Amino acid sequence: MALPFLEVIAKEALFEIFSQAQLINTVTRDFESAVASQGESVTVIMPETPTVRDAGKLITDDAANPSTVTLTVDKWRETKPISVDMKTLALADRNVLQLYARPIGEALRADIETALLTELVKFVDLIGDAAGTKVPSGIAEVAVAPKAKFDALLAPPERFVVAGPTLEGAYFETFGLQAQAGDVAVQEAVRGLMGQKMGMTYVANNAVESGARIGVCYHRNAVALATRPMKVSDLAPNTMTTVSYNGLGLTVEAWHDPATSKDFIRGQVLFGIKALTSKGFLFNKKA
Repeated sequence: MALPFLEVIAKEALFEIFSQAQLINTVTRDFESAVASQGESVTVIMPETPTVRDAGKLITDDAANPSTVTLTVDKWRETKPISVDMKTLALADRNVLQLYARPIGEALRADIETALLTELVKFVDLIGDAAGTKVPSGIAEVAVAPKAKFDALLAPPERFVVAGPTLEGAYFETFGLQAQAGDVAVQEAVRGLMGQKMGMTYVANNAVESGARIGVCYHRNAVALATRPMKVSDLAPNTMTTVSYNGLGLTVEAWHDPATSKDFIRGQVLFGIKALTSKGFLFNKKA
């Protein structure tokens, strides 16, 4: 069993990730308790979309045949070790431990989402033009066009449009700034959630814009994010703990360095990402 304060820090860091996440909340996440090593291949089950019919008919069933994706957990990332005093941490309350957990969670969240964005921009299909210069305007270009593309891909309801600054401006020009009120304004400021229009959730992310590209569009089961726990040291099993929630896991580790006589903690995550390039598309400017 890990040191109790390590588990508290790990859970608080995981809470920080989900409370501040943008892209992580838009993809299929998969966590299993089986220990994995960097470079190992794992299989992720993608969610099914059941059909709906009138009730009261003879029983016929849809075969359970979920799609799967094989990906490699090739990214082993860690936060820079933080020098701490183990005795102080062991006696600290939850509020004090949050001070250590928050920067760990935020650093890992930003790192995972950077990796997600790198994968998302690999979509090959697009709206607009490869070398476009004209900014979209009006509902037909901002909302109808991606909806039509989604429908052509037979996408399930969970559809996401990640918008750069240019597309974000076009969105609010189309739908009006009156959407910025109350809880909506809070979510926009904290997590970049712009709103839901025509069955799509729009998320603001400055980093997605590059050249003619002003956004990416996809549905949840077009992208898989898998995280796995790492092997715990047999010599010091109580110095590492892995916690998970809603398909995402992270590890927090503590150790003593005899050379410097200092104690350290760090957060770690072993993960892999795979986007099905035929199930999403880029949002480019028009020619």
